[in-house]
Amino acid sequence: SLPQYPITRAAVKPEVAIKQPATPAPAPKALAAARAVKRMPKKPAAAAQPAPAPTVISEPSPSYLEVIKAKHGTGDPVEALAKEAELGRFESVLRLFGELPPEVAGENNALLLRLRALYTLGKRTEADDAVKQRTIDDGEYYLIKAKLSYAAGDAGQALKTLEKSVTIRARMLDAETVHRDYLFYRALCLGRVFDQAPSDDTRKNALDAWFEVKNYLRKIPDHSYFKKAVVEMQRIGDAYVHGKG
Repeated sequence: SLPQYPITRAAVKPEVAIKQPATPAPAPKALAAARAVKRMPKKPAAAAQPAPAPTVISEPSPSYLEVIKAKHGTGDPVEALAKEAELGRFESVLRLFGELPPEVAGENNALLLRLRALYTLGKRTEADDAVKQRTIDDGEYYLIKAKLSYAAGDAGQALKTLEKSVTIRARMLDAETVHRDYLFYRALCLGRVFDQAPSDDTRKNALDAWFEVKNYLRKIPDHSYFKKAVVEMQRIGDAYVHGKG
C-alpha cells in the first residue's frame, strides 16, 4: 500500500476590500448648465403636413368651331358657316373656315361661303385669288366673279359672267337675291359702257337696265338699289343731252 501523507491546507488570506475613488462633485458651471437644460421647455412636435391635393387634369377648351356648332344646334360644320353668313357675321365665317378639316374646307359649299365672306368684307384681292384658284359651277360663284370684273374695270367681261349667274342655280343663295344683284350689276355695267362710248344704243341699253332695277324694287323705294337707279337715269339722260348739245 502507498504511504499516507497528511494533507496540509493553505492558509486562506482574508479578502481586502478595494477602495473605489470618490466621484468628484460637478463644477458649479456644469451643474447650472445641466439644470438649465432640464428647465428648457420641450419643442412641440411638428405639425403633420397636409397631403398634396390630387392633380386635376382639365378638359381642353372647345374650339370656336365646336362652340358655333353647338350655338346653332348642328353637327355639320358647313351648316354652321351658313348660319353665321345668314346673320351677316362674315368675320366669323372666315374664322370658322380656318378651323375646318381639309376635306371639309375643300367642299364647294364651304368655298362659296368663304368667297361670299371675302367679297362682302372688301377683301377683293383674296376673293379674286379664290375665284381664280377654283371654278365652281354655281350661280353665286359667277355673280361674285362678275362683280369682281366690274370692280376691276372690265364691264364687258362682267356682263358675260352675269349671264351665267342667272342660268346656273345658286346652291347657297336665294334666287331673289341673285336676280336683284344681277339686275343691279347689269345696269352698272351698261351705264359704264355708255360712259365709255356714248351713243343712242348705249344710252338706251343703260336706261332700260336701270328702269328694270326701279321696276323690280318699286315696292321698296328706300332700297339703295332703287335710289341708285333714280340717280343714274337722271345722270345718263343729262349726260347724253349735254353731249348732243
